Amino acid sequence: QTKNKQLTIQSNQFYKLLTMSNQQIAEQMMTIYNNTHRLFNIDNNQQTILDHQLWNVLHEYFNQSFLPSNDATFHSLYEKIQSIFNTNNIYSKKISQDKNQPGIYTLFTGSQYSANAESPVRSIEPAYKQSFDEVVRTYMEEVNKISRNMGRFVEYKKTLYGYYKYNPRFGINYILHLHVIYRKYTGKKMSIPVREHVYAVQRFHLLYFRELSSSYSSAMLSPFGADSSNSISPVMTNSFRTRILSTPSIPIHLIVPASGRLPTLKRLLTNFDRVVMYSNDSDLLNVHLHIMLMETAEDSGERMSTVANHIKKFLRKYKISRIHLIEVKNANFTRSYACSYGASRFNDTDLLFFIDVDMVFTRDLFPRIRHHTIFNKQVYYPTVFSQYDPQYWELPKMLSNFTSFHIRNDIGYWRQYGFGMLGIYKADLAQIGSWNVDISGWGKEDVDLYDKLVRSPTLNVFRTTDNSLMHIFHTKQCSLTLRDDQMTMCKGTKSTALGSQHILARHVQKMIELNKI
Repeated sequence: QTKNKQLTIQSNQFYKLLTMSNQQIAEQMMTIYNNTHRLFNIDNNQQTILDHQLWNVLHEYFNQSFLPSNDATFHSLYEKIQSIFNTNNIYSKKISQDKNQPGIYTLFTGSQYSANAESPVRSIEPAYKQSFDEVVRTYMEEVNKISRNMGRFVEYKKTLYGYYKYNPRFGINYILHLHVIYRKYTGKKMSIPVREHVYAVQRFHLLYFRELSSSYSSAMLSPFGADSSNSISPVMTNSFRTRILSTPSIPIHLIVPASGRLPTLKRLLTNFDRVVMYSNDSDLLNVHLHIMLMETAEDSGERMSTVANHIKKFLRKYKISRIHLIEVKNANFTRSYACSYGASRFNDTDLLFFIDVDMVFTRDLFPRIRHHTIFNKQVYYPTVFSQYDPQYWELPKMLSNFTSFHIRNDIGYWRQYGFGMLGIYKADLAQIGSWNVDISGWGKEDVDLYDKLVRSPTLNVFRTTDNSLMHIFHTKQCSLTLRDDQMTMCKGTKSTALGSQHILARHVQKMIELNKI
């Protein structure tokens, strides 16, 4: 009651301030706007009621004072406040939890086991581990506040295992199984090992927003390069977007190792032709495609000369082409050698992007490469979306057309452990030792390079999902000549790319119903 009474007094004081001269009202309103959440920071339902009352008071005052005003300054301020009430006012809304969506708990011990992620077993992220420790520490402190007064103490030993369920709107639910020691130090002293079963909820605070100060808001809201004295633009231009738009058009050299597979190479050339060559965008005039062509070891693949002739025929339609063919004379195809040979042809300050022949892309890829790859500081490792086998799709086959990017859980997945796409400057690549050309066959060469970059003391690895890149599905054959670790990786990728667990399970069930298995 005392706390609520103080807040009521503060609310009344603010209301009285609003009756002062009009010259000071705008700044006072901004102060109220910025500090409402801080003043009404209560951990119960009273917060919503008081916040709602405050906004009603302000709303009523502005309706009475500003609506008949002819002053343009205060009329615009009134419209701004009015828009706050007409839009989604999070102060006066409570988000209700959908009881029909219970969610799935994740089990954790030394690792965590989840049905919500593509990788069923993975290590516990540091942020979650810190959260677990904080919950256990808080629980033990609360228990021992009472226990000490009763002559006993509970000592935490370890967490045996537990479950958690994360809901970004509400918080994290925990079910913890703890190993503790129950110690009694008054009367008959004893120490007993006990397993404690704990239910805990780590709540998140309600959503809130904060208005920036008027001078800073004007600078942020002004169009890039525009005079700040002009009318404020309704679209906010943040610093991230400004930096991307102002990034110089640095030349990008796409390096593509290729061997046989003429239809796949034709698709890549068509994609590059449509996205880059036909565009008049100045940012795309400095994008070059370098095909490192090697002889194929597959009986089903086209010979190197056949592929080279097709590329040369494709290039004849351009007077000045940004597609370059380099024929690598080094026995059969080895991706690491093709990438290393391609990189050796450039200067230290050249920006390289290694890409596979199975990839398709949109124009959004290139500003991201330029922005996220920083000379002597950072490399760009995009996580690409990879298609499942189209025969397991429950969608029309027309969606397999690469001209449209369809990113859905039922037709593909984010390739978390794929490290073949890389944006890096030539000097940075040379600094960490470049590609390991001793690795032959499929796989391992990209993981080896990724490990080198992670261990580098000077280079940061920037890794994120990139929806401008897509890996088109193709059948995979794991050669019997692969090393054991390469064979394991090849079979794992082959099985993962078949389809989602949900669709494969329904496919198996259908086969059982038809008595085919």
